[in-house]
Amino acid sequence: MSHQHLAAVWSSLQLRPDIDHILRELIGRHALDASLCGTDCQRLRTVSFQYVVSLKVIFDLQRTYLQSSNPKFESRSALLQHDLLFLAIMHLLGVKAESFSYQRDLPDHRKYCSFLAQVLLSGLRTLLLQRQCLSPEEHQMLLNRFDEVWKDEQLDSVDHFVIKWLCRQIIQELPKDLADSMYAQPACGMVELPDFFDKLYPVEMYERSLANAAQIATCVSSSSPDWFQNALILYDIYWSTVAALIQLCVDSQNRQETYEWTLPEDKLRLKNLNLILTTRLELLNHIYNHESPRSQSGDEQWPSEQMRSLLLLGIHPSCSQDQCLCFNDDRATIQNIHLTHGGQELSICVKRYLSVAQYLEGLQSALKQLQLTLEERTSALLDCNGELKDLSHKLEEYLQDWYPSAYPTAYESKGISIKDDFYVIGCPELHPLPAKDILDGLLEDCVDVERQEVRPS
Repeated sequence: MSHQHLAAVWSSLQLRPDIDHILRELIGRHALDASLCGTDCQRLRTVSFQYVVSLKVIFDLQRTYLQSSNPKFESRSALLQHDLLFLAIMHLLGVKAESFSYQRDLPDHRKYCSFLAQVLLSGLRTLLLQRQCLSPEEHQMLLNRFDEVWKDEQLDSVDHFVIKWLCRQIIQELPKDLADSMYAQPACGMVELPDFFDKLYPVEMYERSLANAAQIATCVSSSSPDWFQNALILYDIYWSTVAALIQLCVDSQNRQETYEWTLPEDKLRLKNLNLILTTRLELLNHIYNHESPRSQSGDEQWPSEQMRSLLLLGIHPSCSQDQCLCFNDDRATIQNIHLTHGGQELSICVKRYLSVAQYLEGLQSALKQLQLTLEERTSALLDCNGELKDLSHKLEEYLQDWYPSAYPTAYESKGISIKDDFYVIGCPELHPLPAKDILDGLLEDCVDVERQEVRPS
């Protein structure tokens, strides 16, 4: 799954005001597909994984909208309703229990658990960024379900950090007053990240701010009271570079599809890609080459490697070693960036991560299925809108024929159209009547009735 694969889905999903309906449809479709699996656990997991991949894409895009402290109207219009987001997270935990339980004893169980941990973290971070606190009942429901689902899982170091530390701490913050909470601010208020609608790139405009935020957020030992703040800062600023790269790929694909691509634009694309990757590598290099204090208790479950590896989960093999799909396999460019901005420790850690990277079968096909679903829904909406528009024009023509006085000719020369609300009543045939005439008549009747009621006997 490269940034280009995600870009293809973002192109159909970004800034859609019908996102609530899309999510409800995905939940409903999963319920129907899961009901046909019966006792076939392997098939149930495959069906559920497609749904979980869709949630990951939606959650990631939602927190990208929210990464700006003051998102534009277009970005706010595409946000999920808070209640629906909460229910989606609860449903995700239910899917984890039903389809990805360790008791199923299916192959690659830990790989799927690791992916679900990332989906849950993205959803919970989105919920926190919405700055709407949960009720005590909702919080207790979420916490109980979270503990029930994850308590018996055997997690490796990175997933242990994500679930037992980061996700749990986010849940603990959700019932509090989030209006002025630093944790509910993008990057905890340490840096102003760009708005999605105004473009997430070029990153050179806020590159230094990202570096400064990363420099501050380097104390990651469990004994530090600021570990949660630092983890959120690193998580948010690193994702901002990943999102910028995906959005750049979206714009590039759109220009190529519309034949608006020119040589200067291609050079600008390469320049922006260079800046994004350079910034990302500098962030990682600073974090990996910084010696963080260890826990006072010497707990080996908390090495700083856990947080660092969490950031590396955003790197795709083709975008981290000697080539990049987004650079059209320009190996020389990638190698130069790594040599210039990537230290030896970072290079060693990246190679070690890639050697054990857990990529799941069906990930790319799940993205393709989501893309097809979104495109079909867009086509259906366009067809429906066209039909409704035609119907509206016909009704206007009928109304103008039936009741021409409702469309005064005095204003037509000025390009002004004045229309009233209409009621269609049957007496016994259908007749459209202006609301003002009906309401005036009703008011007169009411006055007459009142006069009769107060008339002395």
